Amino acid sequence: MLSVMDSIRDFKGISFKDIEQLAFRIACKTQVKAMEIFLKELDDEIYKSRDKERYESVDRKERSIDTTLGMPVTFKRRYYKDRKTGNYTFLLDEALGLSKRSKQSPLLREMAVSAAVDGPSYRTASKGFRRIFGSQVISHEGIRQSLIKVSDEAKTLPKRRKKGKKPEGSPKFIFIEVDGLYASLQRQPKRSTEKKVGVIHTGWAPRQGCQGEYTLKDIHIVRTQSLSTEGFWSTLSETLYNEFEINEDTVIVVNGDRAKWIRMFREWFCNCTILYQVDRFHLLRTLGGIFKRGNESYYRLKNAMDENPTGAEFMAALAKESLDLPREKQEEARRLY
Repeated sequence: MLSVMDSIRDFKGISFKDIEQLAFRIACKTQVKAMEIFLKELDDEIYKSRDKERYESVDRKERSIDTTLGMPVTFKRRYYKDRKTGNYTFLLDEALGLSKRSKQSPLLREMAVSAAVDGPSYRTASKGFRRIFGSQVISHEGIRQSLIKVSDEAKTLPKRRKKGKKPEGSPKFIFIEVDGLYASLQRQPKRSTEKKVGVIHTGWAPRQGCQGEYTLKDIHIVRTQSLSTEGFWSTLSETLYNEFEINEDTVIVVNGDRAKWIRMFREWFCNCTILYQVDRFHLLRTLGGIFKRGNESYYRLKNAMDENPTGAEFMAALAKESLDLPREKQEEARRLY
């Protein structure tokens, strides 16, 4: 027979562990709210005591900082124009010693770096924080970036292919073309091996003397023979962050086929906007396998792709054209959505 306590526990469906975790989360949320109130009051105090002749308040902007409480603190602070220099600044950020583009609090960064140095890998350190706080506090790429910024590891990053300084300013768009190239092996148990290749560039420019032809700008090539997806994206992201100034306004467009290892890129780029698109060559090849290259449906879809770069008309046309396909081919078409 079940004991009274077993009956109560089964009925309530709750354990001491559940209560403990819930209490911890409530305490963290309470502290985050208290920090947000304190930061607002501190910003107000700075506003009142500032040099009014020099600093003009022109706006309020929101900022979110990941913290050791397992959740971000979000607050608004005043944006000032420095009449003396003509520059703009956040006096609250300066007073608190917050880096301009950092998404982690100084204490969280310090803990992340310590965990990365003491542990076997960035990913293990990130998982350790997840176990403690019950959710992802900082990604393994965020830990790696923190380590680069606060240690001499930056000196050991791959040498730049081109000597000189980084391109002036932060590029608005950065493109990454990714694919796998297969090479045959002789006298090996495996007949072939895949070399992962990534081409980084900032756009296209007309090729001199060749009308209608273009060349890539600020090009950097990353090649690895490692079977590890993590190894490839880690190497590529190191090259990217070493060559360009990346911030929250940067848009990175990853272009490739639909291979699973290519679509695992997001966690390596934590402080910017990431977009993914299937490249034209692989998309047309897939459509040719579904609709048979050369028939009317294939050409209607190809025209929709060319006429509307957003992809909206193409997706609507794909849904319409796939209605009369056999079930197996319909499933292949749905995987493109």
